[in-house]
Amino acid sequence: MIQNGALITKTDKVKSSDRKARTRTLIQLGSLLNLVDLPEIFGIIEGEDLQLDSIAHNKAATLLGFLVEATAALPPTLIEAQINHLKKIGIRHMKTRAYQK
Repeated sequence: MIQNGALITKTDKVKSSDRKARTRTLIQLGSLLNLVDLPEIFGIIEGEDLQLDSIAHNKAATLLGFLVEATAALPPTLIEAQINHLKKIGIRHMKTRAYQK
């Protein structure tokens, strides 16, 4: 198929589809961080460039450090009971946030 003067192959379509799916997941993960106010806690303002702005970059590094520490505190493997407990907490928080809107 030719699109905008370029030959588009099935491989290109798959790569584009994979990239879109990855982007959607990353956006959804960012939304989860927002649900628990992590950007606000670390002073990250919506619209800041976390890569190019040195002050915002430092805020992002601090948030990442927090996430690294939180991850390191997890047991090496989560058992099903722990996963279910965390899921219940998450569902409760999502319902609470939805109710507040």
